[in-house]
Amino acid sequence: MGQPACYSTVPILQLDENAKTATLAFHPTTPDYSFFGGNAEILQNGNVEYDECASTAYPANNAVVYEVTQTTPPQTVWQMRITGQYAYRAMRIPSLYPGVQW
Repeated sequence: MGQPACYSTVPILQLDENAKTATLAFHPTTPDYSFFGGNAEILQNGNVEYDECASTAYPANNAVVYEVTQTTPPQTVWQMRITGQYAYRAMRIPSLYPGVQW
């Protein structure tokens, strides 16, 4: 019997500090596996953005950033593939130029 396939996950917890409990509110598994690095954050629109720093779904030295909905199943609404380098942390910013939005 072989080993289970590796995968990355982005668990989102709902904390109740008074009861000292944590409930798994959202727990998608990612389409591939990152063997190091990466980050995740909840965006203002409620979607989750996460970085597969070293995605095993593509040849070496690459990364993928996803934005997914917090639905079952999660829907990918945006993604960016970075080739030729890892992205230890990745996040979108509105603009580097005052008054310009992308």
